[in-house]
Amino acid sequence: MGVFDIFTSKKPEVHNVVKKSHVNKVAEKAITKRAIYEVFNDLETLRTALDQANTQKFYNREELHQVYRQIWRDPHLQSQWNTRKLKTLSREWKIVDSSDNENDQLTEILERPWFGDFVGMCLDSKMWGFNLIQFGSWGGKSFDPFMLNGEMKDNIYPIDRDYVKPELGLIVTTPSSVENGIDMFDKKFWTLYVGKTHDLGLMEYLAATILIKNNANTNWSEWAEIFGMDLKTVKTDKTDNARSQLLTALKNLGSNGYGVFSPEDEIEFAGTSRTDAYKVYENLIRYSDEQISKIIFGQDVVSNNTGQVVGKTGENIAKLYGNADAKFIKAQVNDKLLPFLTRIGAGNFEGYKFVYDTSEELTLTERSDIDLKISQMGKQHSDNYINDTYGVEVEAISTANDTAQVAEAIQNLYK
Repeated sequence: MGVFDIFTSKKPEVHNVVKKSHVNKVAEKAITKRAIYEVFNDLETLRTALDQANTQKFYNREELHQVYRQIWRDPHLQSQWNTRKLKTLSREWKIVDSSDNENDQLTEILERPWFGDFVGMCLDSKMWGFNLIQFGSWGGKSFDPFMLNGEMKDNIYPIDRDYVKPELGLIVTTPSSVENGIDMFDKKFWTLYVGKTHDLGLMEYLAATILIKNNANTNWSEWAEIFGMDLKTVKTDKTDNARSQLLTALKNLGSNGYGVFSPEDEIEFAGTSRTDAYKVYENLIRYSDEQISKIIFGQDVVSNNTGQVVGKTGENIAKLYGNADAKFIKAQVNDKLLPFLTRIGAGNFEGYKFVYDTSEELTLTERSDIDLKISQMGKQHSDNYINDTYGVEVEAISTANDTAQVAEAIQNLYK
């Protein structure tokens, strides 16, 4: 039985001899790479990018992906999305035959870091709209990194989405091209496509909210710089060198604002009388984070609210998302990955399937309810069971009545 290696990132072994023949299986060799630069993105940029991405015959997503790359770094988005992914990545799984008997050897083939990466990329396709995943050369036990055009490539990675046009089924040489490309579904390439051809991903709905949030953060920072520190001022009739010396002295007193003015000059900052002006930005940012949570998890109570009723409702909704994502991954592995591994000779998965171990889906609260009912029927739980399940050291239990009391006490702990 396997579980994804989500907390360690083991660097795959790089063999001294890179298989040159594998380059023929790399779809990315058709791409003419170019440098990517950071640009300023706002709501107008987003509208233009969406128009270009939806323009028939061209379907150029390059500018849209520039926006996506910027909002992808939002801390709240990353927190919420990684939490959602963990609900799938933390599940136990195995490879079984038609009778649900586990095949340890086939399970072991997938018990490698690359498989956790593959699952993560499949899930990320929901955010970006798609992923075209390139595999490295097969080293006998795992996929290996490889050299392409003087650059070392990871053992598994998504091909630059700017060059992939799923609407046309092409990998193009330049993002603006619609003719110079290759068939992205050609089986001679060691690639797997995940996603829908015209889907722009969840970030289509997140983009405007995060761009507004970024603008609020910038404005709040400027407000804090102006109004958060006292202004240093000097009124003087001095001119020329003496005035310049005063400016230099004020500058060296600290990082807050400073100025030298004539005695008759007046300085006024509108808004300084409002002590709660910062709440405009704070509330806007909080509102934006709530919208991000709702788009990713369908609600915002998982991380933003507490309380038994609210927390229970939020966890139940989050669990629905986790179950749906697990079914999505199960379909991708069985319909695409296992046939691919069989085709390239990594293992014979004919007649086998990937399944999740549903016995691990019960929460401790749910299990404590079941254990209480079992004990009330007069059945005893062993000390080892209680210790292993709940992580609580207990002494020997002599009667069924004692067992029931322990089970009831445990259940009360999880209420």
